Amino acid sequence: LGFSQIYIQAKRHDPSSSIHTPEVQKFVGAMMGPPRVEKGLFITTGTFSKAAREEACSPGKQQIDLLDGEEFINKLTEYEIGVHPITTYTIDEDFFRKI
Repeated sequence: LGFSQIYIQAKRHDPSSSIHTPEVQKFVGAMMGPPRVEKGLFITTGTFSKAAREEACSPGKQQIDLLDGEEFINKLTEYEIGVHPITTYTIDEDFFRKI
């Protein structure tokens, strides 16, 4: 597929909780190897703090893509992985008042 090595870390968190800089720094440390890996993907069902996002895109470091819970759900939906559509109906009260 043309991939070089890639590190992936996934964390299941409450959607309202954030991943902070130390977790990203630990991930960067793990990527140092051996073997040294230039690309990483960090996924969380929560969010990333602003400082964690800045840490992940600091110049001179390996490339780290961050995928938070909302983006993760959007990707699962886009590629139809582990999801299925739900049809919902609401009652039109105005319709029944006219009868």
